[in-house]
Amino acid sequence: MQSTLFDNPTTTDSKRESKQTRKAAHDNHKPKMHPQSLKVVAAIQAAGDSGLTRHECADLLGLPVSSVCGRVKPLLDSGVLYQRKGVRRDGRAVLFG
Repeated sequence: MQSTLFDNPTTTDSKRESKQTRKAAHDNHKPKMHPQSLKVVAAIQAAGDSGLTRHECADLLGLPVSSVCGRVKPLLDSGVLYQRKGVRRDGRAVLFG
């Protein structure tokens, strides 16, 4: 029997495939960021206009300062974060997002 315009046996399959294709395309194009980097960015953005030093961020997140520094450098290089030097009394650079 020949299919007609009104027969739609594969609608469910084609919708499912289309959704999977869209999701795969989205996942391939969204920026990939380390989970700790996401936490660092979120903490710094939550600090708002006061910003955070690397030490403050480490204390807040319960991470070693070395881990925060390792995440901050690429974020500064990519422009996700920026810093101002000497804003705190101790002269430490303050990070903003």
